[in-house]
Amino acid sequence: MTLLRPSEWLLRLACGAIWYALSLALCVEIGALAGWMFGAATLGAKLAVLPHGLFWLWLLAGDGRRGG
Repeated sequence: MTLLRPSEWLLRLACGAIWYALSLALCVEIGALAGWMFGAATLGAKLAVLPHGLFWLWLLAGDGRRGG
């Protein structure tokens, strides 16, 4: 979704927050499943947050370089 008008910043923020929350939940669930297979579901869920955070940092850092 591309929103070019400055008046739509609130919609962009809300969509970004939703994407962040849903992707975090998915990563935690996958990490918990992987950890459960090795007997440490809580540890797997906690470790899954690290690549999620790194991905979002990379994504947001690359967003600033697009400007004309």
